[in-house]
Amino acid sequence: MRDIYSETEVYHTLDVVGKGTFGKVSKCWRGSDGELVAVKIMKMDVHRNRVIKNELKLISALSRNNLKTSHIVQFHEAFRDQTNHYLVFELLEKNLYQLQKENGFKPMAVRNIRTITCQMIKALAKLKELAIIHADLKPENIMVVDHCRHPFSIKLIDFGSASIFSEVHFVKEPYIQSR
Repeated sequence: MRDIYSETEVYHTLDVVGKGTFGKVSKCWRGSDGELVAVKIMKMDVHRNRVIKNELKLISALSRNNLKTSHIVQFHEAFRDQTNHYLVFELLEKNLYQLQKENGFKPMAVRNIRTITCQMIKALAKLKELAIIHADLKPENIMVVDHCRHPFSIKLIDFGSASIFSEVHFVKEPYIQSR
């Protein structure tokens, strides 16, 4: 796998850990400190550039706040080259859908549902405080941090479809997110 270079850092690609509509996410080893990170890689084109610009705006708004206790993914840096945009985030283990699938979609214990729900409420409360609408809440965008060390500790990811309330409160369409 190839290395990815920002102006100040080198990321050694280890594995592709996810794919979505707008790109892929690679697990990378950061050269400066050896930390494992997630690098979201998105090809440049007219439609994707609008989505990338929106996500960067939302991540920037989030980054200006202390998110340590708000269960929202930690953002490190953004950069681009001639063909791709790169967003670097903390590496998380797996999404809630994958966790459910691994368990054969058996019902979760109420205490675990309560733990996840409380964390999601904290994340959504922080977004409300910042007047941000996520608009793509689903199990695939709720990541488990480290299931062995911190069971059912989660973080909210993927702000590509998110909006700032003041920019969409006038929309007359019946919905602004996927159904």
